[in-house]
Amino acid sequence: MDQKDIAAFGVDCLLTVGLEKAKCELVATQKTELYVEINKIAMLRTIYNYELQLMGIEKNQKGTVSINKIDSAAIEKAAGEVLEMARASKPDPANDIAPLE
Repeated sequence: MDQKDIAAFGVDCLLTVGLEKAKCELVATQKTELYVEINKIAMLRTIYNYELQLMGIEKNQKGTVSINKIDSAAIEKAAGEVLEMARASKPDPANDIAPLE
């Protein structure tokens, strides 16, 4: 899955578990490290890091979870946790997700 597919899958999971409104944001970073010993390259590596933020609203109750795994099982589990958090939170009529512009 590419990054757009991952975010779309997150939204689908949130809506599937029963949340009325859903938002998913994926932040992907890449870091390249170069180690040099005595003027010779000792190691060159690239590290990829992902942060997936899931937010859902049900009956003006909001739940949010942030994870660093982007496989489908982890996203589905996190969607369930968002629902649990939303149901445990206090209702607030100001909780909403702005429409796309």
